[in-house]
Amino acid sequence: MQLPDLKQLEKILKLCRKQGVTDLSMEGMSFKFGDLPREQADDEPEINAHGLTDEQLAFYSVDPLLQENEQ
Repeated sequence: MQLPDLKQLEKILKLCRKQGVTDLSMEGMSFKFGDLPREQADDEPEINAHGLTDEQLAFYSVDPLLQENEQ
């Protein structure tokens, strides 16, 4: 069997994802599907690589006790 070209492979992978296939092996190739990225709501803050929002990252080193005393 001949390996699929890129367009055929893309169709196969999309079909597998749609059908809930978690891994696929064929012709010496192996694919493992991770979770789909969840869609972010427009009003939801973006999480960066550190797992924090930009606001959380900006105030990361601020002492919370100092903030309470200023209020």
